[in-house]
Amino acid sequence: MQTSPPLSTADSAPNAEQRPVPEPLVRSSAAAFSSVVSTSRISSLDALVQGGSTITVPRNRAIYFEGDPAEFCYRVVAGTVRICKETEDGRRQIAGFPTNGDLFGWAAPERYGYSAEAVTEVTLQRWLRQSIEQAIIGDADAGHRVLSVLFEQLAETQTHLLVLGRLRAGERIAAFLLSRAARYQRDAGHAERIPLPMGRKDIADYLGLTVETVSRTMHGLKQRGIIDFASGEGLRIHDAEMLDLISRGLEE
Repeated sequence: MQTSPPLSTADSAPNAEQRPVPEPLVRSSAAAFSSVVSTSRISSLDALVQGGSTITVPRNRAIYFEGDPAEFCYRVVAGTVRICKETEDGRRQIAGFPTNGDLFGWAAPERYGYSAEAVTEVTLQRWLRQSIEQAIIGDADAGHRVLSVLFEQLAETQTHLLVLGRLRAGERIAAFLLSRAARYQRDAGHAERIPLPMGRKDIADYLGLTVETVSRTMHGLKQRGIIDFASGEGLRIHDAEMLDLISRGLEE
């Protein structure tokens, strides 16, 4: 596996420990920033392929690069990944943050269309693409499960692009924070402390904003008592209802 030098972590977002908060009121705007593949699909894929291997990738190292041969399909066992692409003018666009249980690299044809990098140290399960293809050939039901996952991923990508084109900066950030809270509450059963392992530069590149806009908006939310940051990788949402109103353009 080819790896890259560590990426800069100088722009990591300040973080916090958290207290229990009401379940976020996630509407359509926040739902647009959901995981690359819903974990509700994962259990039905467990028996798809026997074998595979488990690997660990250090923080800020490449898992694969855009243009590499698409040899493997991946599932995140632990940690967070960033899926990103360099534009022609040298800018970076992040397409998603797969985390525990999510799949990535499954939709690539012969070569990966995006790079995948470890935001945190990640443990990954991977299968040879040839094994996936053989399993699909031998099991029509397995083929339907894979198609279902890929269609869901395509729908989420389209919704994400729509949101980036229509929501204002504050709405995007509020929706993103709500989606992280909802995902963590679904995975962990609570949202006392919401992990936010990606830095502000990552968040900006995901939401199509500048780092300055992300920093200013998050600081404004903190000043209003809606969220809070402290030491460690996480945040606390004090007022989920107000954050939901902001995400829907009903409050600034």
